Amino acid sequence: MFVFRSIFWLTTLVLVLPPSEEGGPPPRVSLLQSAAAVRVLAQDVRGLCDRHPQACETSWETLTLLGRKLETGRHVAAAALGSAQQEEAEKGTLTDADLSVPWTAGESDVAAAVTEPSVARPHEGTSAVGLPLPRPQLL
Repeated sequence: MFVFRSIFWLTTLVLVLPPSEEGGPPPRVSLLQSAAAVRVLAQDVRGLCDRHPQACETSWETLTLLGRKLETGRHVAAAALGSAQQEEAEKGTLTDADLSVPWTAGESDVAAAVTEPSVARPHEGTSAVGLPLPRPQLL
């Protein structure tokens, strides 16, 4: 799809640019003459399959092969992007540096947990599993 968009925009750019002054005056071609020439060319291309059926068959097979290769490339790109997004989803917003820092409770947190158990486990009566100490904020 990128190739077709690029061709479209490059063609549009070339049509908008003024002709070069080198080589004499540019030929005068009207829009009506150009449209008629495109129509004749399209009829000739359609008649090519009648004159040379083997060339049309080979061209069709080539286009089919190209389409399958593009589809394979799309699948490979989607798989590569999907695995990268999967890894990001597993880590959340944490970077590798954040994940490598070992968690340790500060001395004040440990002392508070020993002297006041309610600080370490505020919902001890309602839950069978105690809550962990809060994680210190990293600067």
